[in-house]
Amino acid sequence: MTMTMNILLLSDIHTINPELDAFMVDAREILRSLGKVNMLSSRLLAEIPDEFNTDEAHKAFVKGGIDLAADNLTKENIQYDVVIGFSVGGTILWKAIENHHLSASQLVCISSTRLRYETRNLPIKTMLFYGSEDKYAPNKQVMKKLADQFYIFPDVSHDFYKQDSLILAQLFKKVFS
Repeated sequence: MTMTMNILLLSDIHTINPELDAFMVDAREILRSLGKVNMLSSRLLAEIPDEFNTDEAHKAFVKGGIDLAADNLTKENIQYDVVIGFSVGGTILWKAIENHHLSASQLVCISSTRLRYETRNLPIKTMLFYGSEDKYAPNKQVMKKLADQFYIFPDVSHDFYKQDSLILAQLFKKVFS
């Protein structure tokens, strides 16, 4: 009997419709054999208007949108095996677990640079992934404090996860091995 996982993918700041974003669709396809893969938009959860540009969306996330998204995410009271957040999506998941009791067994944050402000680890298995050229990534001491495991991909920047589905496959191999 094979165990089927319930996996959540939470998008970065740019994704309005996850079905139209190549990296989200690639991630779902890579993970599909493990179970049910749900995709959600961070912007939608934070109630940020579609017409906001990146700077406006960033300000909205920082000024309450992250917490609003974390709260909205937990309203359905779904149990996840693994939650995976890209950039701000990882920060939202962190806050949802820490402050809103999101039920998950494992958290994976990919390029979630706002975690550099966190000071305590979470009570679940946590993995962090960053590009070595991401100037806003937490330093290694912070990563060690926050995560059970962390990985730094060499010679890539913040949005390395969008560059190539092979990088996503390599990343997910580390998560699910």
